[in-house]
Amino acid sequence: MTDTESNSQGSPKRRMVLIQTLGFGDGFWSVGTDAADGPMAYPSVLHTVQRCEEGKYDAVFQGDTVQTTPAALRFPLYRSSPFEPITLMSYLAAHTENIGIIATASTTYSEPYNLARQFASMDLLSGGRAGWNVVTSGTGEDYRNFGLDELPSHGDRYRRATEFVEVTRALWRSWDRDAASVRPDRSVDIDPDKIHKINHVGEHFRVQGPLNVPQPAQIDPVIVQAGASPEGIDLAASIADIVFSLQPTPQQGRDYVEHIHTRSRELRPEVSPPIVVAGIRCFVGTTQEEAVVKRRKFLAGIDFEANRSRVELFLGISLSDLPLDEPIPLDRLPDASDFQRHQGFYRRYWEYAVLERATVRDLVQLDLHWVVVGSAQTVAQEMAGRFDAGICDGYNFQAADVESFELMIDLVVPILQKQGYVQKEYASPHLRTNLGRVLES
Repeated sequence: MTDTESNSQGSPKRRMVLIQTLGFGDGFWSVGTDAADGPMAYPSVLHTVQRCEEGKYDAVFQGDTVQTTPAALRFPLYRSSPFEPITLMSYLAAHTENIGIIATASTTYSEPYNLARQFASMDLLSGGRAGWNVVTSGTGEDYRNFGLDELPSHGDRYRRATEFVEVTRALWRSWDRDAASVRPDRSVDIDPDKIHKINHVGEHFRVQGPLNVPQPAQIDPVIVQAGASPEGIDLAASIADIVFSLQPTPQQGRDYVEHIHTRSRELRPEVSPPIVVAGIRCFVGTTQEEAVVKRRKFLAGIDFEANRSRVELFLGISLSDLPLDEPIPLDRLPDASDFQRHQGFYRRYWEYAVLERATVRDLVQLDLHWVVVGSAQTVAQEMAGRFDAGICDGYNFQAADVESFELMIDLVVPILQKQGYVQKEYASPHLRTNLGRVLES
């Protein structure tokens, strides 16, 4: 967890971490872009990130997928931000100065050497602001693009991910800090005695090393994960600096934080538990009534077929033949113990379908994130309330509408800054240091 200035009694106060997810919600991307350019034009992305930097957000985050299907093309993520995350974030780093840049990359469909090289380069070029969202890619038919006949099992993907991060970190350390230096004549001197092979041999990888890029500015770029299954929680607890939480109710959030912290203390007691950042969607108005209208317009604008395709993807079944307003038959749902895809989203939809007897329409309209609707003062108060209750250490904003995004920065953040929750300036040029995360040995 991060600290900020002391309160009136002189004791340190926890600081709220703020991250903006890019690429969700078509209307969100129209901000700062001519209509003729369309939502995929890069100026809208850049405007978004620069506004977040004005609001002193800790970082922006880009998700990813490595497949293209008719169903996938209907999702807002793919329609609004088709760019490969590491490339996009490197571009954004060149046009910002302080904000962290977190890119998603799969451990199932990549190799440690390549990703270590890419993230080391991004971290050096950004001056120490890079973060890696580690995913194991458990949805759809991505595997068909990588020479595989089937999706690797859930357990195999997480064992590979654990070893993948271990190898990547070893490669980042394969150059000593002073292996490269600049001579007085500005030429570069590289000492080969300070560059080391890693000679890793494991279940999934054989990597000799060393890396051909100098040590990253942060040594380790910030690691992000979103574990939800037992294997995912253990991975997050053992490797992550930040954990994304998808827990819409206070009790679910509190239970998740306690579980992550407990496993983290068991798996790596020498490091403080990860920062838990909760997903949130805020509809902000100058009045409560205005915010309610925005929420209604948002719901009315939902692409029903696209959202049904998304639910089908995460449940691994077809819903097209079922009545919209009758509970989903329980025998239609896969057994959770045999489900090999993304278990976090599956479990959430499964809970609503089984425990609350949700209909197809219910699941299509369901928002898996915490939704807050209100004036700037109300939204700030709600965010502070969950934060103070220990339900999370900060928030990962999901797009609602353009004006809510702007009002969050112009009205809500200043309230939280005045109350001492949100930073007023960046404390460090490095994302890791700014978050208060100690580097692991």
